[in-house]
Amino acid sequence: MKHIIEIQKAGTVKDLDDRRDLCFVSDGLEVESIKNYIGKTDEIDEFAAFFVKVVDGGYTEIYGIYSIIPHLENDIYRINFYLK
Repeated sequence: MKHIIEIQKAGTVKDLDDRRDLCFVSDGLEVESIKNYIGKTDEIDEFAAFFVKVVDGGYTEIYGIYSIIPHLENDIYRINFYLK
């Protein structure tokens, strides 16, 4: 099986402003844990923070940003990953 990671631009932080189901993660250890969960690649390693949705202990949505500070105009990237 092959680990597939897809990263797509999904708007800006402002687009997630009303999403109360997402948690912002910027703590270094937690960010590293999410990167390991996704599968570390050069692209994933560039993200400084994430917005995540957690259901039953697993991530059901992950959005990455390149800044540790979530300014409303920062681009966000939807990260999908699966085995094929």
